[in-house]
Amino acid sequence: MPLRRLPRFLRSALPDEVTQLFLICGVAFLFIAPNLRWNPVVHGSNSPLHGSVVLVFGFLAIFSAGSAGCFVCFRPGSHPTHRLVWLVCLPALTGVALLCSYFIFPPWSPSVLSKFGPGFHYSMIGLALIAVFTTCLALNFVSLPLRLPASSVSYSDDSTSWHLMETFLWVLLALIPVISWFIPVKNAISPILVSLSPAFTDIVLLMIAIKMIGNEAWLAICRSIRWPGVQLLSLAIAFPCGVFALISTSQFLLQLFKWSIHRSDGLGVLQISSYFMLPKIGLLLFIPLAFCEELVFRALLQPRFVARYGIFRGIFLVGVVFAFAHVSTDFSAWYSDALVVVKLALRLCESMAISFVTGWLTLRTGSVFPAAVAHGLLNVLGVSPFGPQFLMIGPLISLLLAILACTLFLYWPVQTHSERN
Repeated sequence: MPLRRLPRFLRSALPDEVTQLFLICGVAFLFIAPNLRWNPVVHGSNSPLHGSVVLVFGFLAIFSAGSAGCFVCFRPGSHPTHRLVWLVCLPALTGVALLCSYFIFPPWSPSVLSKFGPGFHYSMIGLALIAVFTTCLALNFVSLPLRLPASSVSYSDDSTSWHLMETFLWVLLALIPVISWFIPVKNAISPILVSLSPAFTDIVLLMIAIKMIGNEAWLAICRSIRWPGVQLLSLAIAFPCGVFALISTSQFLLQLFKWSIHRSDGLGVLQISSYFMLPKIGLLLFIPLAFCEELVFRALLQPRFVARYGIFRGIFLVGVVFAFAHVSTDFSAWYSDALVVVKLALRLCESMAISFVTGWLTLRTGSVFPAAVAHGLLNVLGVSPFGPQFLMIGPLISLLLAILACTLFLYWPVQTHSERN
C-alpha cells in the first residue's frame, strides 16, 4: 500500500462518525485507570486485591464502567443515552468517589486532589470524554453503535454470526483484565501459574467463542491447525531472529568502528559473544503460550475481519483489538501521566507491526503455526539479553517489523481463503 494512500486507509478504518473516538478513548482510559497510581503518596500500593473493601469496590466500579462502555459501543439498545449514564458514567463516578474517600486523609483541602496520581487523572479524562459523547448523543449529534464507513464493509459477510462475534469481542476485552487482576494472588501460591495464566485465559476464551459462535468458530480453529511445511516455518523463525540479529550486528559494527578509532583510549578488546547471546531454554515456553494466543487472534478473529473488511483493514482492526486486549496489563503504579501516553502509542505501534507480520504468515500458509512461532520468538528474544540493551530498542523492533510487513505485502501479496478457492 503506497504511503500516499495511508491517510485514506486510516480514515476508512476509523468509525464513520469520528466523534465516536471520544467514547472509545474514554472507555480505554477507564480500563487503564485501575492499574495506575491513585495514592497521593508516590510509593503507595494500588493493588485492588490487597486493600480495604472501599478500595476493592472503587477499582471494580471503574473497571465495570469501562467494560459496560465497551458493550454499549456494540449493543446500544433502544436507549443508548440511558445505558451510558446508568451503566458507565454513574459507576465510574461512584468508583472515583470511593477511591478519593479512601486516599484523602484529614485535614482535607482542594489542593489534595492535585496530588493524586495518573489513575485519578485518566479516570476523570475518560469520564469527561464519555460525558461529552453522551451529551452529543442525547442531542442527536452522534449515534451508536460503532460503525466503519459503508465503503469499508463487505455486506456479503453481514450475517448473524458477525453479531455473535461482536459479543465475543466484548467478552474477550472484559475477561482478560479480570483474570490479570488475580495474578498477584496466584503469584503468592505458585509462580508457574503466573506464567501459564495467559494460556489459561486464551483457552477459556476459545471455549467461550466455540460456545457462543458455534460450529463456525470450531471449524475456523481446526482449519488453522495444519502443517505449513518446513520452508514456510523456517520463514517464521527467520523473521524475528533476523530483526534481532540486524540490531545486534549494527551495534557490534558501530562499536567496532568506535574501537578502531579510539583504541588508544583503553576501550579494550571487543567481546563479540556479548552481542549474540542465546536465550535461556526455559524461555521457549513463550512459543506454546503464543500458540494459544494466536488461535484467538489469527485462527478465529482474523478470517472474519478479513472477510468483512478486506485484508489490510481486517488485519489492522485485529491489531487494534490485540492492543486493546493488552492495555490492562501494560501499566503499573509507577507510570507517570506522560509515560502512559507514550506506552499507549508504543503498544499500538507494536501490535500493528506484529499483527501484519503474523497476519501475512497466516494468510500465506493457511496455518496458525508460523504466526505462533514468530510471535513466540519475538517474546523470547524481547525478554532475553540477545545483545546490549538500549532505551529505544522497543520502538526500533516495531519499526523493523513494520518495514518487514510492508516488504512482504508489497512483493509477496497474499490471498484470502475464499480467493484461493
